[in-house]
Amino acid sequence: MLSDPTCAVCGQRAWDDLETKVYEKSDGPRLEPYLRSRFEILFGTWFAGQSRATIVVQNCRNCGFVAFAPRPEEDDIRAKYEMSLTLPRSRAVRPPDNLSDERRSRRLAAELSSVLRPGSAVLDVGGGDGRLMSPLVTAGHRAFVVDFKTEPVAGVTRLGATVDELAPESRFDVMVLSHVLEHVAEPLTLLQQLHNHLDDAGHLLVEVPMELYRRVPPRREPLTHINYFHTESLRAVLMRAGLLPLQCRFGWHYTEKQIVVRALCKKGEPTIYDNSRGPQLTRALVAGDPRALISLLEAERRRTVRAVARYGARRGRGAIRAVLGRIGRAG
Repeated sequence: MLSDPTCAVCGQRAWDDLETKVYEKSDGPRLEPYLRSRFEILFGTWFAGQSRATIVVQNCRNCGFVAFAPRPEEDDIRAKYEMSLTLPRSRAVRPPDNLSDERRSRRLAAELSSVLRPGSAVLDVGGGDGRLMSPLVTAGHRAFVVDFKTEPVAGVTRLGATVDELAPESRFDVMVLSHVLEHVAEPLTLLQQLHNHLDDAGHLLVEVPMELYRRVPPRREPLTHINYFHTESLRAVLMRAGLLPLQCRFGWHYTEKQIVVRALCKKGEPTIYDNSRGPQLTRALVAGDPRALISLLEAERRRTVRAVARYGARRGRGAIRAVLGRIGRAG
């Protein structure tokens, strides 16, 4: 664990503390089964030998990325997953044909429809058994997955447990990174690896949860997610990895109960993005300040429209304004 980490997005060490959160080991036995198991892992790995876990949630003054200290490293993440495999499952595994994943896979296919070509090679990174690729397989595309799960669904080819196991020469027309980036110790490194395996005319779709609206994350435990993005910080890390966003916007998860940030990128060259609005957006989101949000997100919408216009397509116009209205109604 790193006690004084640099920002995983911009590499700076310029933090503003948002909140200190404390988790007591003694609370574990009183919690519901899933959360109880998370506390067992938390105090069995990252805070082993301690009775109290204290973290400081921080906002990067340079880019608006939110994380906490002490920050887990790759070995800490690995230890978490290794211990989780030793505990009894507290949640039933959903079958591949369940309604929720079918709906999610259809929405994913719709998001990718504008960039798919006949017979595209599509890689789902961290996609479990690859079930979200099923509609693409049906449509005649070649679907692949990298994940620790060893038995993919029919029509999907598993290429290994991690991106490190991909053949150096392998290239893909489309990649999907759905609800993965919030879990990894080095998000920039992962995106740079994907850049190397993306075809020159390829596209990457990234989706992460947006957990900053009217609250300071994490909510119940710090084990699950360690990175907290909004549109500005996600755009910054993508561009630094050489992935140029055609869209980077707020949206809704397939359940329409969770706000997400979704970005569709094309391959480019690494760029330092001037996202001085990032820290402002973090503060406005956490405070739920509607006037600040309207101003910041309207500027973001204009940037997205300009990027799409340069690319020669008309996608994403008005999305930010529509989502902002729904956020306001929900709040």
